[in-house]
Amino acid sequence: MSDEALIRAILEAYPPALGTSDVASKVELSSEATRRHLNRLEEAGYLSTDMLGSVRVWWVTPDGRAYLSEDSSDQ
Repeated sequence: MSDEALIRAILEAYPPALGTSDVASKVELSSEATRRHLNRLEEAGYLSTDMLGSVRVWWVTPDGRAYLSEDSSDQ
């Protein structure tokens, strides 16, 4: 699974924050695998996260948007 696909799945969602299981279903990975990828992307500064009730939600940071812009210009 590419970093771009994970970030884009969140960015293109409405509202622009998704729970872990929502991201997993969009990118067709298990929730556990998705969580590992999302945690790594948060550590890199591309995503932010917080708890909304009992659900962990994710959204794209300005650095994540820049990453997508850079990745798109490489093609």
